[in-house]
Amino acid sequence: MSKDLLPQVKSFIEEHSMLSRDDRVLVAVSGGPDSTALLHLLYRLREDYRLVLHVFHLHHGMRTEADVDAAFVADLARRLDLPFHGEYRNVPRIVQESGGSSQLTARKVRYELAYRLAREQDLNKIAFGHNADDQGETVLMRFLTGGGLRGLAGIPPVRGKIVRPLLGTSRRSIEDYCREMDLAYRIDASNLKPTYLRNRIRLQLIPYLEEEYNPRLREHLVALADILRGEEELLGRLDEELYRALHRPQGDGSLGLELQGFLALSDPGQRRVLVHALEKIKVPRFDADHIEDIRELAQGPLGKLIHLPGGFWAQRDYEAVVLGRGGEKSFQSRNLPVPGMVAIGELWIKADLIPPEQASISSRGKELGEDCAEFDWEAIVPPIKVRPRAPGDRMEPLGLAGTKKVKDILMEGRIPRRLREMVPIIADAKDILWVGGLRRSERGRITEETRRVLRLQIEGLEQLGLEPAAGEPDFGP
Repeated sequence: MSKDLLPQVKSFIEEHSMLSRDDRVLVAVSGGPDSTALLHLLYRLREDYRLVLHVFHLHHGMRTEADVDAAFVADLARRLDLPFHGEYRNVPRIVQESGGSSQLTARKVRYELAYRLAREQDLNKIAFGHNADDQGETVLMRFLTGGGLRGLAGIPPVRGKIVRPLLGTSRRSIEDYCREMDLAYRIDASNLKPTYLRNRIRLQLIPYLEEEYNPRLREHLVALADILRGEEELLGRLDEELYRALHRPQGDGSLGLELQGFLALSDPGQRRVLVHALEKIKVPRFDADHIEDIRELAQGPLGKLIHLPGGFWAQRDYEAVVLGRGGEKSFQSRNLPVPGMVAIGELWIKADLIPPEQASISSRGKELGEDCAEFDWEAIVPPIKVRPRAPGDRMEPLGLAGTKKVKDILMEGRIPRRLREMVPIIADAKDILWVGGLRRSERGRITEETRRVLRLQIEGLEQLGLEPAAGEPDFGP
């Protein structure tokens, strides 16, 4: 019986829409049987899909045979007349400096280099040689280490640029193909030692379970991964819909989830939407404990903040659970010309002089609106500045006998602590005229004697959680 894998692999490629005509593919080749067979099969398919193939090999410096492996792959690419990209990284030194796992570090380096080369060479696909046995081992390993539904779904055939055409093919079939096609390949002796968990699963646990419990274990593990991956894809679409319903953009670029809606979800719903949100902002290496910490935070006191991996954080605000990175943001003090306009972050602040008959009637005795305030120009002492709040800031709010702390005004306005440095304080040479979007001063109240009116407007207050007053005009930069 022929051991040609081409029809099977092509069918798998078509089933998962891995390749299209004129694709430009970076093929990751270690020199082992899987990646050697992968390159050979894609080379045979190049006319069918009009593929452009490039060969990538990582010399990771982890074994004495690595030099020979690199030379083997370079020669293989030369014989097929394909561009070769050999990269060297001292993975043992990186492991020593970072304290990480050698296998995980090598994997991280390999993927980072593959993505970089794909960008540099304008390649739209990256092919890896994972096979069905790898899939079964991954599912069992994640079961043993406590993986959830996503972990048990195993290795995806397609993820972004990455494709795995051999994921439906057993290791034995691949080795038979190499013999049938007279393909030489390299053997990584470290794969034959039960040093790592994956190796122990491959060499000890799976053979034992096959012999004692189920001779078709590998096949069933792969089938389980296929089923759970379909379930995960369906739930993933629901996660995205739920995320969109709860998503509340924040003024500092962080991501908010509407608090009451989030708390109304079931425990599994909360966990899934948090995983989805953390992946959206690319939080690295988060685990189940981080998810539970954020869930507890959402039910805790206002303003509490916890730290997440990679410099990220989570905080409970007035109306949202917020996920972000970095510290508080502020801005430099700016002069506001009259008439004129300045930009402060995402905010635009505009000053105009208008005749009193164009002023709002409401500005004569009360606040005009969140995005607009008007003053008697003759009561103003130029220059006008837009600045962040300062310690001890106070103002005399319109209609209030006496002064009030700006800090209290911000708290009453339910401005999250991390956004308070972005609220514009507009002041003249004497004192504060307006805590932008919140309270204006008593000084400068428009009267029947007013001859010219200073109108101040702010566009973009929704970035701070403040909505412009209905019916007020917008203006553009």
